[in-house]
Amino acid sequence: MSSVNFTGKNVEEFTITGFDHLSHQKLLGFLIFITYFLVLLGSGTNICIILTDRRLHTPMYLLICNLAVVDIMFTTSTSITMISLTSAAFTLPLRVASSSRKIRLDLR
Repeated sequence: MSSVNFTGKNVEEFTITGFDHLSHQKLLGFLIFITYFLVLLGSGTNICIILTDRRLHTPMYLLICNLAVVDIMFTTSTSITMISLTSAAFTLPLRVASSSRKIRLDLR
């Protein structure tokens, strides 16, 4: 039995469609931005309170502080992508170069 998977169709394009079909794209982008700002405000306040109060330097509060940092990083990553997709619809040519251990996607 062959260890290679042969499919009947090769993928040559990958189309990303955003929210371009919505009538109020700017409103959606603004709501995403407001949500992002509130997450930054809440997590930043949480981090500042934990860092300034010496009694909160216990392992539980340090874990909460680390979770707030992860929340900021995740929200920053996803909201920027979501805001950029509110007015984007584009096609990426997809080239897949595979070896025995790695699969590399070359997006040009």
